[in-house]
Amino acid sequence: MKRFAQFFFIISVLFFTTLPLYSCEPVIENTEPDSETIHVGDKLPFFTIKISQGDTLSTNDLIGKPTVLVFFHTMCGDCQRELPVIESLCQKYGKEVRFICISREQTDEEVAAYWEKHQLSIPYSAQTDRSVFSLFASSTIPRIYITDTTNTITAIFIEKADVQELEEAIKRHSTKE
Repeated sequence: MKRFAQFFFIISVLFFTTLPLYSCEPVIENTEPDSETIHVGDKLPFFTIKISQGDTLSTNDLIGKPTVLVFFHTMCGDCQRELPVIESLCQKYGKEVRFICISREQTDEEVAAYWEKHQLSIPYSAQTDRSVFSLFASSTIPRIYITDTTNTITAIFIEKADVQELEEAIKRHSTKE
């Protein structure tokens, strides 16, 4: 019985100390009431990323075409639910609206393996840190930002996006009915 208690204690400690690593939230919560750095009506902050097709994109390259930016982590349960929705919307509106997924603290190998396993085709940028994410917010993923052709943010969806509202926000920038 003593061995079982020791085993149970060790497993419990391991479980509760590693659980935050797989959460959609950071281990240290932001104590500010507003974790948003940018809001609807703001311009996108300047950033440069390398996307999965090998191209380098900056905020300036996004001008001229509406864009859907998605911040995610492949171990985040909410992100896992949202990414197939984003994939289907990308398939439907991708000729008129640019879609880019930006990981938070993941290697290219990790994201590429997830993309392959789940048959995703959305362009992505694997970020091993939070430098790009921190330009937008301090916590909580998935985050979806929709911009117009001038890089003005027209909609923000945090954590759990309503599919109909998300599609309506994208439709506003599309000629597709």
